[in-house]
Amino acid sequence: MICHSGNALTVLFDHAKEQLPDDQLQWLTNLGEAATMHCDNVAETLNSLACVLSADETISKPGDKDLACILWGLHDSLRSVSASVFVSDEARAELDRRQIERAATQKTGNKKPG
Repeated sequence: MICHSGNALTVLFDHAKEQLPDDQLQWLTNLGEAATMHCDNVAETLNSLACVLSADETISKPGDKDLACILWGLHDSLRSVSASVFVSDEARAELDRRQIERAATQKTGNKKPG
């Protein structure tokens, strides 16, 4: 597995989700909203880059190395967005699982096997 912030976020969440209290899981569900804003920022960056590249020839344009760095940065940004959406969805699923488990426990009066 390639190490980048997106992978790190998902691996850390996978290891911690069962120990996180409900309020922290609820907070993590907000990552989906943050991911939407981040996607909007990446879209604006791509639009700006396209405008620069298609502009008049007299305007200085980024060279191959600069362009590669910009594209790798955007790639990493989108990986982080993807991980944020994953964590947000998984946090919601964990909260839902806990709610179902609590409801079943209240209904039957039995605790789940430890």
